[in-house]
Amino acid sequence: MLSQARPVADAYPGCVQLLQGDAMALPLPDASFDAVVIAFGVLHLPKPELALAEAFRVLKPGGKVAFSVWDAPERSEGMRIMQQAIAEHGNPDASLPGADASGTPPLPFFHFASAENTMVALTAVGFSEASCTFERVPVAAALREEEELFGMFLTATARTRALLEQQSPQQLAAIKGQVARELRERFKGTWIDGVCRQTGGSVPGCDAHMKDITTGVGPIVAVDGRRSIIVPMPAVVAAAAKP
Repeated sequence: MLSQARPVADAYPGCVQLLQGDAMALPLPDASFDAVVIAFGVLHLPKPELALAEAFRVLKPGGKVAFSVWDAPERSEGMRIMQQAIAEHGNPDASLPGADASGTPPLPFFHFASAENTMVALTAVGFSEASCTFERVPVAAALREEEELFGMFLTATARTRALLEQQSPQQLAAIKGQVARELRERFKGTWIDGVCRQTGGSVPGCDAHMKDITTGVGPIVAVDGRRSIIVPMPAVVAAAAKP
């Protein structure tokens, strides 16, 4: 992560400082920041409450914390497809890294996809209840090939990747096949050499690949490339202010 962030820091000399440390014990002084942002990181920590408490500690009065997590499978096609494939063809109960010294397992993956759980966690460490916000944000994965969703989870995620790494080669092959079949059936279209040329989930008239698409809150903007399969994977963004 630091190596990927280095070019950004170098582009803004004196403005961006990179520091490696423990999110649950920040090597930073009290009341020294206006904002703390945690992007898809809280759910991977052994004790998220410690990270939120540390965010509270280093914030100045009136400062804000904001963090994002993935929404639950019942509202996320991408998550549902992967979770269902693991449940049907693998071992969803495989042990995951992240337990603390006492052996206590990490919180459930989608713990913070609940507004109630999020509110409890934020107010428990001192954030103002009146300032807490919880918003579901429409995000999508734009895939060119039917096997890309599996590959994305296997290489570009943390907890799901760790879970997949606990599966046998036979289980992985079955999970991969199920995910590909689900995409083919859910987003029907014309497939040529493993590439979906036209699907109901695609942006009409768009021939864009995921690396050439700008996503955000609002419409997807196509730049260049092949037509994509747009798989909904909404996120949750929570925020709160320090009194």
